Amino acid sequence: MSPLMDPKLDAARNRFKTRKPEANGKPSEFQAKLRKNPYAQAIASPVRSCMLTEARIPAYFLIDFGLARHPKTGKPWQLPKLAIDRNTISPDAKYPDAKSPDAKSPDAKDAGANVHSNLPDVQETSEGSGAYSQPARAVASEYILSQRPALSLVSQINERTFVRMTEARWKTDGRFNCEEIVWRQDMESFVAGLMRKKCVSLLKYLSGQPAAYIAACDSYEGLQKKHQSGAALWLGKQYQHDLSAAEGVAPSPYAMLQYKSSTYIPLYNMPVLLGNECLDQLRGSGTVFQGPLAVIKHKRNTVNLQLLLWKLMGYLSSGADGA
Repeated sequence: MSPLMDPKLDAARNRFKTRKPEANGKPSEFQAKLRKNPYAQAIASPVRSCMLTEARIPAYFLIDFGLARHPKTGKPWQLPKLAIDRNTISPDAKYPDAKSPDAKSPDAKDAGANVHSNLPDVQETSEGSGAYSQPARAVASEYILSQRPALSLVSQINERTFVRMTEARWKTDGRFNCEEIVWRQDMESFVAGLMRKKCVSLLKYLSGQPAAYIAACDSYEGLQKKHQSGAALWLGKQYQHDLSAAEGVAPSPYAMLQYKSSTYIPLYNMPVLLGNECLDQLRGSGTVFQGPLAVIKHKRNTVNLQLLLWKLMGYLSSGADGA
């Protein structure tokens, strides 16, 4: 029999290419708990290598970058994949050169409130629309630690070192010249802005769902009466007159709150995480965020939001100013 017709040979060749069948029946109790656990999901993400430190850690603790071609100059820009979700900007918007002083963010303290107003963004659009195109799948991602000092350090290295550190597959890809890759000098503020905008979007969406994934809360004592709480949001000191002495103190980074005597949940300082402008947008989106506290329910549909909040907190707290 010809090898081309041998079913055993064909099965051996495709043994590891065939997709595994879906598991039958409901997941076990342990599997259901893992799916709702954001920390387990973070640790279980694929291991990737940081281009700056060469550390191999779960991809959740890294920021993945891709290449997008500038609609006017045609030069490749290295931008975070987070930017793909953002809206396109006007083709007439100003695009400062990455090495010019105008490209730097004037104030990183409240980054994210206005960093998108006059700087290029990434969006998948039709040809000739005047906006950036989504990075091609053939171009491998490049990962950098999800920390502000790491991105700031990349902005300070010289061009020769930057090219040497570039992803190997980018160097062999004929569509891009690595020596022409543009890195934004305000990248640390730009990434913070993207993460903040995405947090606001997810919070607005989940708070508007009938399943009540996010609930308002008046006090820490009232929070103990909430069922299935996964995280708490501290919304600011403007409600100081309604809070007790303990509730009026802003939480520190990685603060934990005791919940029902046997569990601890994270307590996020939203004025620090979102900045003033994004927080005002959130408060104006509904009554859920107009009180002193809010609670995120421990549900599978809130896992992505909890992952993003935890990542944003780690990203901002790694900076010198903490915001």
